[in-house]
Amino acid sequence: PAGTLPAITAAAHALGRALPADAAELLGEGYRILPKQVPRPVRRAYRTVLSSIWALTSADDNTAHLWRAALVFDSLVLAPPRANESFLKAIRRRLTLFLDANIPALLAEGQHQRKPSPTPPPPTATDANAERAVRAQETLLRFRSITGAMKRLRAPIAKTPISADATAAALRKLNPAIGSPIPPPPQFHPVVQGGGDAAPPTPPPQIRPAYRRPIQPPTDAPPAPLQVTTDQVLRKIRSTDTAAAGGPTGQTYITLRTWFDEDDAATDHFVAATNNIIANKVPPSIIPLLTAARGLAIPKDEEGNLRPIAVGSVLLRFVASLALGLSHKETDAYFLGAHAKAKQFGIGVASGCNLMAAAIESHLRQNPTHIAISCDTRNAFNSYDR
Repeated sequence: PAGTLPAITAAAHALGRALPADAAELLGEGYRILPKQVPRPVRRAYRTVLSSIWALTSADDNTAHLWRAALVFDSLVLAPPRANESFLKAIRRRLTLFLDANIPALLAEGQHQRKPSPTPPPPTATDANAERAVRAQETLLRFRSITGAMKRLRAPIAKTPISADATAAALRKLNPAIGSPIPPPPQFHPVVQGGGDAAPPTPPPQIRPAYRRPIQPPTDAPPAPLQVTTDQVLRKIRSTDTAAAGGPTGQTYITLRTWFDEDDAATDHFVAATNNIIANKVPPSIIPLLTAARGLAIPKDEEGNLRPIAVGSVLLRFVASLALGLSHKETDAYFLGAHAKAKQFGIGVASGCNLMAAAIESHLRQNPTHIAISCDTRNAFNSYDR
């Protein structure tokens, strides 16, 4: 309604200045957001308020506190409701708190929901495949996500709950930090034909640093940033996986689908923010907030081994996926070069890994005398010296 914009502006400034500037302090153990669409009766008001905050982030260079307000707004307004309160009433009450600039009360809405989610219970079915089917059905019914259900059908199941200590140990073991020692590369000795007893070759001198270095940014000038249109964003958001996990702010693709609910002025503001992120028009102090991730360990196999992963901001994941999808010709040319007959499914192909896995399984079923050979380097991504 008329006259609301000044109230939104004042409240956005107040909220942003009340939030800690340090990303670790602001995010803490992470926020929780109810994984549901914003109810229709309050959706327009919610999108108007949030899109207006995002519009303010482009006003001038001194907007770091407004970026914080925009990025954490959902964590406060869409947090699970209190006992005996509907999601609709909770959102309406929190929007009122925001417009009244009652920032302490609004911050309390997110604070009481920041406890980590409980550890998933151990399998209830005696057969692992039956347990996967139960979890896949739950994902399909809860999120209406076929992709998410397919992932559940393939995912290993932990026989016992994963403890916090086990997660921390897996993260420390498999995620080398800056300054940690670099193990020497393995030495490969060529086989001497005829069973000769020639001495192995002298190993090359160690030219790599003894300790892991910080990532060095490129020194050459970046190319002109890609800019996306509203139509491209709307097409992309409708193909996202609603069962995908949320990052430290709790936002998921369900949240972003509400952002881009229809082609209107609010969506234009969200698209402008998307283009600002792609173009790196982000205050330096906000970059750690955008790139922060939740570290956790998931089952790697049925033997109890763990795979540490990082769940980053869903907004940054969406922007990166959108940009890669629109740049698939350039990425294919970069990774494949002149090998026109080759085809990669890892970058710029929707559900590419799932498609390849399903295609290989189907081929092997139809051709039982064929074999598939896969090559997997142990902990390659985490161990690569960048």
